[in-house]
Amino acid sequence: MQLPILAILMTFSIITSVFAAPTSEPVGYQNMLNSLASVSSPSEANGKEFRLTKPNGLESFTLTLNPANVFEVRNLNDGSIYISISNAQFLYDMELYDNTSILTLNKVGFEWKVAGDGIVNNGGGGFQSCSLNVGFTLNNTVVTKSTLDYFNKNNYNVNLEFDDSIVEQIGSTETEYIFKRKNNTDTGVNLTITKPDGSLLGRASVANLAKCDQKSNTSSSSTTSSTTSRSEWSQWTEWNSCSSSCGEGKQSHTRTCLTENTAPCSGNQYEERTCNIRACSTSSMTDSQKRQLKMNGVALNIINTSGPGLLRSTGIAFYEAALSNPFSRTIRCDISITSSRGVNRDYQTIDHKSHIAVTVAPLGVVKTLGRINIMKGRNDTGMSWADGLYRGNTYYAENCTFLD
Repeated sequence: MQLPILAILMTFSIITSVFAAPTSEPVGYQNMLNSLASVSSPSEANGKEFRLTKPNGLESFTLTLNPANVFEVRNLNDGSIYISISNAQFLYDMELYDNTSILTLNKVGFEWKVAGDGIVNNGGGGFQSCSLNVGFTLNNTVVTKSTLDYFNKNNYNVNLEFDDSIVEQIGSTETEYIFKRKNNTDTGVNLTITKPDGSLLGRASVANLAKCDQKSNTSSSSTTSSTTSRSEWSQWTEWNSCSSSCGEGKQSHTRTCLTENTAPCSGNQYEERTCNIRACSTSSMTDSQKRQLKMNGVALNIINTSGPGLLRSTGIAFYEAALSNPFSRTIRCDISITSSRGVNRDYQTIDHKSHIAVTVAPLGVVKTLGRINIMKGRNDTGMSWADGLYRGNTYYAENCTFLD
């Protein structure tokens, strides 16, 4: 049988749930992701613990999370699932946005597996089927679902070929296809990718799928089309431009993990260092110029908020602060941001953030990203401080000077 991969995935969604891997999220899963996304460094995530619960109907399934070297998962008999975090550096990417380093949470995957090593028991004796995980490599690189999705979107032809009288595809992970054996007849699986012009891009094969062990009633281990290549890094990119034309600034470079095995690449994806092109000579601004920057220099854009819920509960606001330079000379200022709640006698300062020594070229704009704690007040959402009416009070530029 030969079907486009997208058609196979659509077919999988209507296979009876006895064999198809469930897609329901564990109860509490999104709260866990929100907590992991709110940290300011991976070290804050290490040691965190979470309690999830199984949705109704999944009592006979166990949960696994990816990356497996980050999540320790304990499936308890009462339906509770305890999660503890380690090696959190593999959960995040560090990105540079307008000279500001931003920590972003990578995709976390979950999978439900039938308890008992993947056995699918048809009952009534006879052949005991088992599940098989099959992965492919092309040019020493593991083929991932994300890669195949890219090919499909760009008019490549992706075909998965197998004998459906012997095996049945029942699911997939990011790096493997999951099959159920119907019998132990010798068989294989092929993956073929052709370019939009019809020429062959690559072909990978698993010639002999593992067989179900009928004596011990256990499933066979995973199979790949070739020896899985070691995880390794690309070369570092060139250092980007120094963030400051004079005085101390920052520059960074990155590299990419070339393979996506279960063991991620070891080491840092992002490096940053200080740079100093030349010393800055400074000259003071007039009080009028400082006042102009304080009242009108900073524009605040709230990108997203997480909470708060009830009164006095805390949340987080993710913001973009833009410092504009109206002068024909380079400026350097500190950006000050203060969150608050309530008004008049109910007024309360909640949090304060500063971005120090932000340098802006003549007539230019520099944007910085950050997060700040927020809290609701009586008759106040906890976000009124971010209103444009409060520019110059709750967010403003200070300690400004010209750089010549």
